[in-house]
Amino acid sequence: DPLVRRSEQEGRMLQAIVDKQHEKFIKVVQDGRPKLSGQQVRDMADGRIFTAEEAKERGLIDTIGYLDDAYKRLTQLSGFPKNRLVRYSNTWLTGNNIYTNSFPIELLPN
Repeated sequence: DPLVRRSEQEGRMLQAIVDKQHEKFIKVVQDGRPKLSGQQVRDMADGRIFTAEEAKERGLIDTIGYLDDAYKRLTQLSGFPKNRLVRYSNTWLTGNNIYTNSFPIELLPN
């Protein structure tokens, strides 16, 4: 029955999993954002959702853009005049989305 209350032991086990994943998240952010102190990361990692502008102001992201902006930046950084984005897809599971036809994509069935 999905409406059965969980026991205290089950609650502690679930909380331990959440706490462990939270610590992993904090480490990933700290590793990726060395300019932020551990305390700054912990102060922000409280479950809030940030807008892109807020994330940029706080140093969590470098820039704001869309998938085509990332593609253009990849082309600049790679040094190749032309790049190809390959998307592996199960179209029957993922269907169409806003990224499917943004720019040339070579679809390869998996």
